[in-house]
Amino acid sequence: MDENIKKPTSVKRKEFIAKLEALINNSELPLFVVEPILLDTYNVVRDEAEKVYQMELRAYQSALQEEKEVL
Repeated sequence: MDENIKKPTSVKRKEFIAKLEALINNSELPLFVVEPILLDTYNVVRDEAEKVYQMELRAYQSALQEEKEVL
């Protein structure tokens, strides 16, 4: 496969969901055990996503400020 061809995020998302569903279905764990695991994982992912957002926002605002100073 050409290294310059990037898999679209929507395709990656669909594949991730399918793998996650397969993992849950093959875990042989009852859903009352899976549910709190997913909730804990969701909380970690949400917190990390917020950190990334804040970091990217600060970088963006800084770049805007630097551009203003150059002009």
